[in-house]
Amino acid sequence: MGAPNDADVLELDLSLTPDGEQITLIVRRGSKDGEEIAKLGEEPVYQHTTLTTDVEGGESYWIEVEPATNVAVTYEIDLEAFERVGEPHRYRPVGLYRPGVATPGNSVMSTVGPTDPLDALEPDEEPHYTPMTGTSMACPAAAGVCSLLIDAARKNGHDWTPAEIIYTVESEAEDVHTAYTPWNAGAGFVDAAAAVRRAEAGDFATHGDVELVDPDTPEALEVTGSREDDGSAFTAGQTNRVDATVESLSHEATVRDVVPAEWSVDEAYGDVGRVEEAGDVQYVYFGTAVPDEAHTFTYFAEAPAETGTYAFGPAEANAAKTDDDWVAFGESDDNAVVDEET
Repeated sequence: MGAPNDADVLELDLSLTPDGEQITLIVRRGSKDGEEIAKLGEEPVYQHTTLTTDVEGGESYWIEVEPATNVAVTYEIDLEAFERVGEPHRYRPVGLYRPGVATPGNSVMSTVGPTDPLDALEPDEEPHYTPMTGTSMACPAAAGVCSLLIDAARKNGHDWTPAEIIYTVESEAEDVHTAYTPWNAGAGFVDAAAAVRRAEAGDFATHGDVELVDPDTPEALEVTGSREDDGSAFTAGQTNRVDATVESLSHEATVRDVVPAEWSVDEAYGDVGRVEEAGDVQYVYFGTAVPDEAHTFTYFAEAPAETGTYAFGPAEANAAKTDDDWVAFGESDDNAVVDEET
């Protein structure tokens, strides 16, 4: 098909007989082997029927229809082209050919009909609810954030455009994980509070304010620190106080220490966040340490009844923004447990 000379946006509406079949619809530029510019029908179970894409007026486009299974199905495609309008225009559709921001979308609980086939994706005992994962669950969160910006702007007497809302949400997103790339997280993980504050003030971002996440930039965590405890010899039931001190840090990081599995960590005192067992050791997790600020984490462990020598440490730190795993700091030390009668 040829796009009208003044066409800017093309909308395709797909109808199927019988209903419920799965169809993939692809729009290519120029010919059947041309560049793929838009696609629908990849999501399992549910068939979307409307596809909207930007086009260049006067150019030719090839529409490819591919059924998921070899069945008899009749399809009809209604095409509607929208005329190019002068720029800037308040309500012109805004197209993004990458993710805008990342939002929570993993095992999100939502309402669903008891017989809805989507309930089979992640079965749950609740008859009217089911957890689902994917963009179908993440997109409502992003839409909700945009709604908050619009509401904040209106309540404070500020005018807005769809592009300004998108730019503001993107500009305040954070690049929090090394796995983020522009093609899987766009500008990063959404920061709703920061974006809403800008909308309240009418301080909307522009296209130039948006920075996409940084892909493939290897970074290593640099950390220095020390470990100290009460002594090197204990009797059964005696308590050992351990201090893990972070002296310098290149990135914000979580800190933990390594404790022999035979020792009992007292989680009620000190800076213990949680304790996880891992074979013959256990990890004592503390809070978060930040650069340019020394911090000492303290915990207490009770000696076991068994006589022997037990290795503590070294302490370790891990940052979400670096590519390495847990980085050790502070020396490990051996603590002996002796029978009082020995």
